[in-house]
Amino acid sequence: IRDIIMEASKRTKFYSMYERSVIELSLLSDGWDSYDAPRPNEKSISIAKHVLNCLSRDKLHPTKIMPSVEGGIYFLFKNSNKYADLECDNDGDLIAGMSDREREPITWQVSFDLDTKYNIEASIKKIVSFLNS
Repeated sequence: IRDIIMEASKRTKFYSMYERSVIELSLLSDGWDSYDAPRPNEKSISIAKHVLNCLSRDKLHPTKIMPSVEGGIYFLFKNSNKYADLECDNDGDLIAGMSDREREPITWQVSFDLDTKYNIEASIKKIVSFLNS
């Protein structure tokens, strides 16, 4: 039981640390980039919080969490010459991408349906595997 409590405590710290970043992004105004970039809306914030919950289970820490100039929230992951990202857009979509900077980037639409090949949990595992390969 003690191990379960310790693991839950670690997940809570992980989640709350990054959740603060997401909440701060929700306070941006439209045009935050001094151009016309829309601020992250409720859809992208909700998806970002769901992503954080899934990331905490896989212990994948984002290198950076930032607003997207297209509207939404962008999670960046880097390891050496490899990078991956998850973009939660203001339309309610989640897009994943990976690149080793030598070949064409790989991108896919992430599903929230547990029965699909590219659901969020499977996509995070794919990113972890790619970054660690």
